[in-house]
Amino acid sequence: MSKHWNNLFMISIINLVLFPLTLTAQWSSDPAVNTPLCTATNDQLDPAILADSKGGAYIVWSDHRNEPTLFGGDIFMQRINNNGETLWTTDGQVIYQWADGQVQPKIVPDGQGGNIILWRSISGLLDGKLYAQRTDSTGLTLWSGFGMPICVTGVSNYHALIANSSGGALIAWTRDGDIYAQQINSAGSPQWTVNGIAVCSATNNQSFTAIAADGNDGAYIVWKDERAGFSDPNIYAQHLTASGNSSMQSDGTAICASSGWQQNPRILAGNNSTAYILWHDTRNANGDIYAQRIDTTGNNFWSANGIAICNESHEQNNAVMTSDGAGGVIIAWTDSRNDQGNIYAQRINEAGNVLWAANGIPVCTSGNIQDWSSIISDGSGGAIICWEDQRQGALETDIYAQRLDASGIPQWEANGVAIVTASNMQSAPQLISDGSGGAFITWEDQRAGSFQNDIYVQWVDQQGNLAGVVGIEHENFGLITDVYLYQNYPNPFNPVTKINYQLPINSHVVLKVYDIIGREIMTLVNRTMLPGKHQVLWDASDMPSGIYYYTIQTEHYRATRKMILMK
Repeated sequence: MSKHWNNLFMISIINLVLFPLTLTAQWSSDPAVNTPLCTATNDQLDPAILADSKGGAYIVWSDHRNEPTLFGGDIFMQRINNNGETLWTTDGQVIYQWADGQVQPKIVPDGQGGNIILWRSISGLLDGKLYAQRTDSTGLTLWSGFGMPICVTGVSNYHALIANSSGGALIAWTRDGDIYAQQINSAGSPQWTVNGIAVCSATNNQSFTAIAADGNDGAYIVWKDERAGFSDPNIYAQHLTASGNSSMQSDGTAICASSGWQQNPRILAGNNSTAYILWHDTRNANGDIYAQRIDTTGNNFWSANGIAICNESHEQNNAVMTSDGAGGVIIAWTDSRNDQGNIYAQRINEAGNVLWAANGIPVCTSGNIQDWSSIISDGSGGAIICWEDQRQGALETDIYAQRLDASGIPQWEANGVAIVTASNMQSAPQLISDGSGGAFITWEDQRAGSFQNDIYVQWVDQQGNLAGVVGIEHENFGLITDVYLYQNYPNPFNPVTKINYQLPINSHVVLKVYDIIGREIMTLVNRTMLPGKHQVLWDASDMPSGIYYYTIQTEHYRATRKMILMK
């Protein structure tokens, strides 16, 4: 018997002995359990998450296991695969450790399967330096062991970064009340002036910096600006080319200079080198949500000082946004129109027209307070939103999530799916796409005690299931020797059908649905799967009757089959 067949035989025997009926991944379906990433002593804070290009994720955080003081902390990271298994050292791998505190890490891809991490180094309240490090897919640091200095003069904070197309990054931050920026290459070397170039040095303070790509290795930078006075902050922006030259007015262009307070700006890249800007605005006494779309010269596409996304009574704040995949954006925020904090959402197109109900649709109107949402695209024109949720009481903050389709219709249970309901406080949720319409969500977790923050993670699939459709059935205990895509059943169907496929070994599987003219409709699977027979359900409730095709692709196999939806 050949070595190949021996390996296949041994895999099948192991599966039959250890998992005679069903093999499930490490993800828990219980929101009170979840997957721990780091439960080391003292606090772990500020988690940030990034897809790893293999169906899993990198999670980075500030870790106080060695330095429990307020100004302590090191940078640690863990990698998790799509089965919920941690791949590196228990409780994470150290990225940077020093006597000062390392806090507020941010992470972007390096284009080679690894990542670039940016953080703030502090030794006291009036201190703040910026450092960066690059790691490969094994967690090996690729730059200086102490990280590359981005800015080591003055007091730096409100830092943000985006990846460029050559394995480096563009970085923006506030330094001593002004706005600075830097570009580093794949070796971590600064491409502009050491310690950054001045983007805005207008009078008074500038803060709450955010950055977005322009599609040409340049960047948009937006910030809260107090040049008109502390009691009259506005929103300003600047565009930098790849060489660091500004293309707007010196010290930035006013995006909103209306009366009242404008603050907490967000920015997102749009089509054709444009950008969307979102902020909290008190021009109407109560806090509202406003937005603007601009080009690289600072021209506004919409009304001067922005358009109202929500100007309902009471307060709206903490807005976030993601692309809708069609040139517009989907926005979520905390809304107190019901005399409590709820989550609402809205979709706007490139022309600034709202596409859902005026002043937004309710995502969660459960009891008590919902706040601090995060949002990503679901890959199908909709979005996945997660948030902190106090429906069980102010001292029992949990994490919930909801998926909206392109029409704003909730796809999961009313008021959201419980991601974590463990005891005490769970906070600071961050999420990324799993590549198949679901999400990986990470957060700070106090289930070990109200003064102990750990880092946990959970997967929620496209249907809102916590453990996902990851079961592997060994039908008739047979030996699987080939990849095979079965005909869906039933066929014709209305509106749900089952698609089965089998794998002899671990394989990265991409399973997609197309319409009759070849347009991609949905990605059902895009991750590494274990050997065995798998089943995926496709719910076509929102699709018209007709002929569809589904295609599977692995490293050495590709097949397509036809199915018919009859309503």
